[in-house]
Amino acid sequence: MRMITPRQRRLLNLLLNRFEAASSGRRPSITMTAERFPEYFADSEPVRVRQWEEEIRAVEALGWISLDWGRGADSHRLIRTRLNVDQATEIAGALGRMTADEFARSLDAAIAKCLQGGAPSWLRAFLGTERERWKVSRPPSAETRKEQLDEYRLIYLAVERLAANRERLTWRQFSVAHFSDSKRLLSLKPRICRILAAHALGQHQTEDPDEAAVLSHFGIDLKAGIVLMSGPARIEFPKSALKIDGDQWKPFLAVPEEMLAEFVLDVSDARAILTIENEESFHAFARSGAKPDWLTLYLGGFPSKQKLRLLRALRERGLPFHHWGDLDCGGIDIFLYLERELGIAIAPLGMEPERLRELDRSCRELAGGEIARLLRIRGELSPEHALCSLIDEMMRSGKKLEQEALLDPFRPPERSTGL
Repeated sequence: MRMITPRQRRLLNLLLNRFEAASSGRRPSITMTAERFPEYFADSEPVRVRQWEEEIRAVEALGWISLDWGRGADSHRLIRTRLNVDQATEIAGALGRMTADEFARSLDAAIAKCLQGGAPSWLRAFLGTERERWKVSRPPSAETRKEQLDEYRLIYLAVERLAANRERLTWRQFSVAHFSDSKRLLSLKPRICRILAAHALGQHQTEDPDEAAVLSHFGIDLKAGIVLMSGPARIEFPKSALKIDGDQWKPFLAVPEEMLAEFVLDVSDARAILTIENEESFHAFARSGAKPDWLTLYLGGFPSKQKLRLLRALRERGLPFHHWGDLDCGGIDIFLYLERELGIAIAPLGMEPERLRELDRSCRELAGGEIARLLRIRGELSPEHALCSLIDEMMRSGKKLEQEALLDPFRPPERSTGL
């Protein structure tokens, strides 16, 4: 048989689908019914019926299938086709169809390739989990296998390349640099961002993450990143002999992230480090002049890699760290991410549980998915963690609060009298 006809292809695909889905050793078969093959039963022209049967007999002659014919008056009628299972691999090859085993092997090879080299621990954990998942998961349908294999290969490779990225690029520039096509990753962007948010940043959320914030952490941005800081910091650029006294720049100092590797930061006069999640709160804090001996930095959600390197350098000075952020799942994720990446305990500022009661009118209701997310986070923390009381109050009240609602994080919260 030189060429497989559409009818032959359809029948063989149906038989292979049943073979792959079968949980027992029974031989897959297809019963010829008017509902499944209306053209065979409805065709009133004997010549066309014979042509149909000749095509099926040609497949039988190859040893791929067996045919059951009717008896007596129906002996001319094809009743059932059965797959010769020992020929399944040959049939799949002739159809250009990827088998379930081929899909599993190809996907495992793609994952193994991404695990080569110095993959970070979160990426190794994610890819290891994916590897185990595909060992027990039923593969996609044969009709979509090749397409889905290409998608998963791209996703895994894109995540691996983003984890290793050290350049400041737009999304399309990244796509061209690694996949030679600026639009290759556009449809996969949401899935890639969900993986990065959950596994690299620890965002255990049910809703889609902020793609711009997630990608910014990996150097993918539409604009140059800027570090906003205020407080006692002296900056020296050895290459240009430029020196800047942060105390003289009011209300804050802005430095392009690209220049972080070029300057030396002297914080010998600082008494503490404060990171602030949102920009408006940073500006308000910088204008207030509160805590002039604290070095304050604006994060913009999850810190970019450049900001994270700066924070790690500041950690080595032994100064206490504080963080002020949203009283919601995202704010808690950012707080815990900072602790994990810096390897230190951080003191929350303006994130006391009493703020939810004090600013009740500015609170919003938690969604069901957010409560489940808080339960999961709470179960991962030690009972003594600084955020446990906040999480407990959020779950009790069903409320969350944006940090912009609190104008002065140093004002003591209104304590409940219990009356």
